[in-house]
Amino acid sequence: MGWADISDKVTGRLEAGRLVFYHNHQPVAEMDLRTKEMSLREGYMMDGAQIFAADNKTKLQPRYADNCDVDWCQ
Repeated sequence: MGWADISDKVTGRLEAGRLVFYHNHQPVAEMDLRTKEMSLREGYMMDGAQIFAADNKTKLQPRYADNCDVDWCQ
């Protein structure tokens, strides 16, 4: 699985003493403004000031032929 940089597509909203980060209208992370502690949802990671989303498009595609032995495939 790869990671896609979504930093420029993330927006933030203040909600009850925390800053909630959104991508495609879905919450992806939040920061407690008192403690400055950051938590990210599953499928997201942060590196410095950049936020990355799991890129499911990079999954390995299944092979068109399996169980081949000497050019005979099942």
